[in-house]
Amino acid sequence: MNAFLDQLTQSEVVHAISLVLAHSLWQGAVVAVVLAFLLRQMRRSTAQARYIVSCVGMLVLIAWPLVTFWQVNEGKSDVVRAPWPQAAGAPSFEQGLQSPRTPDASRVTSSISSTVQQSTATPRTEATISWQSWTILLWLTGMSLLSLWHLMGWIGLQRLRHRATTTLTGELASTASRLARQMKLPSSIRVCWSARVTGAISFGWLRPIVLLPASMATGFSAREIEMILAHEFAHLRRHDYLMNLLQSAVETLLFYHPAVWWIGRQIRREREHACDDIAVRVTGDARTYAQALVRLAESATLFSEDTPRLAMAAGAAGGLRQRIERLIRPGAASSSAIALRPVSGIITLALMLLFMGAPDAARPLQAQENAAHGPRGSIRDRNGVLLAVTDRPDRQIIFNLEKVVDAWRAKPGREVPLVTYTRSKADGTIGDVQEPDIVYLFQQLVLPVLEEHKLPRELDAEAMRSHYREHRGGRPFAYAKELPEDQLREAASVKSSVPGMDIHTVMLRRYPYKALAAHTLGIAANSSGVEGSMQALLEPQIAEDDTTKPAARGSDVYLTLDVRHQYIAERALRDGDPAIGRGAVVLLDVQSGDVLAMASAPSFDPNEYIPAISKEKFKKYSKATTLPMLNRAVRSIVPGATFLVATSLAGICDGKEGFQHTCVGGSTFGTKFMQCWIGQKDGMHGPMDLRKGMQESCNPYFYNLGNAIRPEKFDSIVALLGIGQDVAIELPENDRGIFPNRAWWEKQRPGAPYTEATVANMSIGQGALQVSPLQLASLMVPVANGGLVWRPRLVDRVAPGGDVSHEEKRPRKLVGNLRDQGLTDTGLEALRSAMRAGVTEGYALGAKVPDLPIVGRTGTAQNWRLANGVALKDNHTLFIAYAPMEKPKWAICVLVQGGKSGGTSSAPIAAHILTQVAEVEAGKRKVEAQPVEPIEGSFDPVERVSFPRITQ
Repeated sequence: MNAFLDQLTQSEVVHAISLVLAHSLWQGAVVAVVLAFLLRQMRRSTAQARYIVSCVGMLVLIAWPLVTFWQVNEGKSDVVRAPWPQAAGAPSFEQGLQSPRTPDASRVTSSISSTVQQSTATPRTEATISWQSWTILLWLTGMSLLSLWHLMGWIGLQRLRHRATTTLTGELASTASRLARQMKLPSSIRVCWSARVTGAISFGWLRPIVLLPASMATGFSAREIEMILAHEFAHLRRHDYLMNLLQSAVETLLFYHPAVWWIGRQIRREREHACDDIAVRVTGDARTYAQALVRLAESATLFSEDTPRLAMAAGAAGGLRQRIERLIRPGAASSSAIALRPVSGIITLALMLLFMGAPDAARPLQAQENAAHGPRGSIRDRNGVLLAVTDRPDRQIIFNLEKVVDAWRAKPGREVPLVTYTRSKADGTIGDVQEPDIVYLFQQLVLPVLEEHKLPRELDAEAMRSHYREHRGGRPFAYAKELPEDQLREAASVKSSVPGMDIHTVMLRRYPYKALAAHTLGIAANSSGVEGSMQALLEPQIAEDDTTKPAARGSDVYLTLDVRHQYIAERALRDGDPAIGRGAVVLLDVQSGDVLAMASAPSFDPNEYIPAISKEKFKKYSKATTLPMLNRAVRSIVPGATFLVATSLAGICDGKEGFQHTCVGGSTFGTKFMQCWIGQKDGMHGPMDLRKGMQESCNPYFYNLGNAIRPEKFDSIVALLGIGQDVAIELPENDRGIFPNRAWWEKQRPGAPYTEATVANMSIGQGALQVSPLQLASLMVPVANGGLVWRPRLVDRVAPGGDVSHEEKRPRKLVGNLRDQGLTDTGLEALRSAMRAGVTEGYALGAKVPDLPIVGRTGTAQNWRLANGVALKDNHTLFIAYAPMEKPKWAICVLVQGGKSGGTSSAPIAAHILTQVAEVEAGKRKVEAQPVEPIEGSFDPVERVSFPRITQ
């Protein structure tokens, strides 16, 4: 190491650079002092003028050392090189750093030069190495680290450019184009949504781009988005990206100097001010623009997200207080203001919002609440589109109920009224317990004041008693939620005079697409759906090693759902003629088992449960006979003839692919004659094989095939296919169904005979057999892919704390291969061709569409429902399929309750969905998911479903 340092010392360039670095200390200080004076004198000038002066100061800061280097290197300067051996013992840099030329200066210079020449042959002293070499080494190290830091920032920006971006469409795209033309920007500018940024950013010179956070699409108005775009376009119009690169280069070279970072902050602040001025000039509304800036900063998790390096951001937290002040009170901002620190910034912004009349008056308490608990993780689709997010502010009046009791006690001579209730005591016995009558105290002390200020709410006495009983003053009681702006301001003005009263804001769950995938997402409050199954990961995480630390942000959960396919499925249930009042759709990827869409009707809007569902709405849902809260996609039903696919696979694997039977209109098992549908018309099918039996839906063929299959083989194949099994999908409501083999029969129906007729009935999908639409869609997966059995998968990956760089991929669930169980090519081809024939010329003509060959099987299960004590026919009609026939990609199951037949009620819906999904995947159709309203549900019969002609 010493040898390397000594080698550095011998270099004349190192001599020069070390002197330049030393001189730059006082030079930078001079530039900073002069610039501070100028900026103070210019505090009434425009932001653009102050920005230019700050940039000139930065240029001087780098130009002056460059001139010094040239002077030192050429030997023509008033700055001369120090004789290192003589300077070695000097206590400071006083020797030889500056020597103004005087008439006697030549002698001094001559003497110094002579000394330098003499010293070149002598070893450098240890002090010389310390001063010179260590300075250069540390400077190079710091510069290298900063360069690497900036390089990583640049790489990050390029990743943002190419990943997870969606171009603006519709009205917003038109607004962006108009704004770009108005600001004289080139048409090549891209404006995109991105799920990977939390604030609006812009970067690039030859290929400029603006990225808007995806959350803005549902959380901001078109006017607010236009204002934020105007700010980012201003950055691009002014070529700030290039200046930012130059500024970063100077800060890297002179990183050690505080003046460099101070001047850099001035440039960034004045740059944002200048762009704010342009945005206001273009949009014409300073106050609304200021509110948009604050909302944008809040959306970045209360300033916890930094702007990507080398990019410009409209909602960057740095200097936001001054920006808001100068927008709402021109001329008020001080030029000497220090950059806003996060904590003080939040408090200051809250005060500003009160001044502006914005509805976020309780912001300091919100920040405190979020810091204490951390936000719940979001739920997204496979491409990162938000399906559930905690970002909606709920402004509440809260009470420390113990302080209400204390306020009553505070007046002498007044006893606290008590109430008695029965509860379990600590010793396990049950007895009477007394406690303060908190409801009476609240009514006497608090309600009169609230009524005077028009702040009363309907008091839930039982909820208040229960809360006080459990928490006393340990947790505030939420008296009023979702306060409007005027009541929030009123509450803030009187809270100091009301015992125990305060206001705060909590962030609530929001479902941007309303009822879309509602059953799949579920509700956190009742632990349903993904909200329930992934609760442990979604909820804020408490550090195991230190429970006193604030809980960290919950994990983001990425589902296998594709929001585009989900939207197609949701619309298919709504847009047909007639609309579906009760039914379900499941769409799977046949190569992985991933759930791409899962819809159920009727449905609900989970937003209605946030923060709590109203009594009226709860009563409506709980009393609805159509059961809107039921997820029909995972609820098992009698599958009808769709189960013939499972019976066929079991027969092929058991070596019965050549099984033949002659249909004479029915079959007899013991004393029971079981008829074929054609026998009801006095007909018969005659000789049947697997292909013809499937194509003709000949029940006797499958009655006898089911009884010919070895029971243990039938059991093992059906279990492998997931029927009657827990498929372990991430939904608490998942129903495993029933496969009524002998073991089940003996356990569940002891004493009842298990006969050939029982097996025959089960083999055609009737009797006690129950299978869910999810399991039926999964049944088609091995038929489509050639035998691989995948369990359905709903959760794709998890990002702890929302950090996508540490995503944990959930494994796919391959549970077996039917080829290992005896599945043959000839048997599989017979099954496939039979089902294809059913679509082209038989039972499922409703699924016959041009350009997309669909292979499928219908099913109709007889069902009756009671209405006013009367049994009404309410058949379940099903269609299961895969597509395309060659190189299959998707498997689907469509259930329609109250349908006439699978071919007319369910198959057209499946074909409608598969056609659009195929066009989306081929790039022929662009689908933008929109919020969907809940399906009300009905018992109207569905005979034949049709759709209007699909347009691109």
